[in-house]
This record gives sequence, structure tokens and C-alpha cells, in this order.
Amino acid sequence: MKKQLSIILVILCLAVVGYRIYLSKNLEMNMTAYLERAANANSIELAATELRTAMTYLESNNINSGYTSILWNDPSEDIGFWYTNLKVSLEELEQLNTSSSLEKSNVLLKLRESLLNNKGNVIVPKGLGLYPNNTIWAVLTTTSLIFGLVGVILYSALKSKDPE
Repeated sequence: MKKQLSIILVILCLAVVGYRIYLSKNLEMNMTAYLERAANANSIELAATELRTAMTYLESNNINSGYTSILWNDPSEDIGFWYTNLKVSLEELEQLNTSSSLEKSNVLLKLRESLLNNKGNVIVPKGLGLYPNNTIWAVLTTTSLIFGLVGVILYSALKSKDPE
């Protein structure tokens, strides 16, 4: 019975961790990848299309305000500022009506600097894939990791007692 309990605890831990990975990948496929493509676009039209796709995902999932932080509101986790910045960037791309190559290049460069950090990674508030349930996920993940650790320790203890 104890062996089955330890296996169940480890499986629960893996299920929670697996679902968090799924949520992270879902955000990447539906939004972050489009922001990266917008940052790397060589034309205003292409950048606007990619950014619009990311914005559609954010709006359809009501990700436009709040914080992803749990204990205190860190400015790097302010969804409202980040969302507004994306929205203004999209409006700037859509309203650009010039044939000047230099101006287009400057707008694309500004967009790239707004979307990517110094390492070339897309700027996204940490924990956005779990929003708006970040607190629940923090508790659930911590609990499941404890359960997983207890399960592994229990299984190891039972295995060492079992002479087989």
C-alpha cells in the first residue's frame, strides 16, 4: 500500500509539472513566438501582422492588466504596462504612412528594441502563462513538489527494506 502511495505522489507531481510545461508552451506557440517574429520582421506589414496575431491572443484571453507577481507588485511583472506598450507599437506600425526606407527601418528597430531584451529573448512578464491563477499555481506546484519528494523518499525507503 505504501509503495502505491509513493508512486501516486510522484505521478501527481509529474502531472502538475507537466501541465505547467504545457501552459508555458501554449503561451509560446500562441503569443511569444509571434512577438519574436514581429521583432525579426523586415517589413512594416509583416511586423504588424505578427504583432496583431499576438495581440489577438492576449485580448481573447483577457490578458491586458494586472500583475503576475504574488507577494508584491514588481514593475517587471506589470501586464498593463507591457500590454499598453505592445498596443502602442502596433498602432505605430499601422499608422506609419511613409515611403522612406530610413523611417521604416527606424520603426522596425524601435519595435525590435521594445520586444526583445539584450539577450535577444522576448520580453514577457514572468509567469504570464499561469496568469491569472499564479497564486493557485504557486501553492499547487510547491505542494506537488513536496508530494513528489515524499513519494521518492518513501519509495526509496521501501525499496531498501525490500530484500527481493
